[in-house]
Amino acid sequence: MADEDLNSDDIIEIIELDDNLNEDVAANMDDMDLEGVDIDNEEMDSNEIEGETNANDDADGVFRKHKGSVFCVRTDPSSSHLAVSGGEDDMAYVWKITDGGIVLECKGHTDSVTACSFSHDSVYAATADMSGLIKVWKMGTKEEVTTLECGDLELIICPLNIV
Repeated sequence: MADEDLNSDDIIEIIELDDNLNEDVAANMDDMDLEGVDIDNEEMDSNEIEGETNANDDADGVFRKHKGSVFCVRTDPSSSHLAVSGGEDDMAYVWKITDGGIVLECKGHTDSVTACSFSHDSVYAATADMSGLIKVWKMGTKEEVTTLECGDLELIICPLNIV
């Protein structure tokens, strides 16, 4: 919009910009309450923040074998006694829901495992990582039965209910 398009009656307030604006902002930040804010982008211990209460954990059990984030979990459809999970640690595990005991360590992935599932009858489990590596495991023998490569996993976003 050109200056000639402005009508003086349309102007509500004129704000003068000061050359020292950045200094004023920095000075005002000194007055801010930043307690509990992670300025250096480092992880903070939950005990560092005053007044924070721990959330109630009503879980019956916790599976703690993964080292890092867990990206997928599925239960076996035939009995609901087993779960398969995959995570950031390039690992997938088949484990007992009742006690967290490991039934099968699904080794051999080369990137984060982001998809997992059981076949409809729970005879097979499938795990897939971000590099596109898909592994199928036979639950009865606890062995890998096949490996497929398909490029990036983003090509197979649908659940692995194809086994």
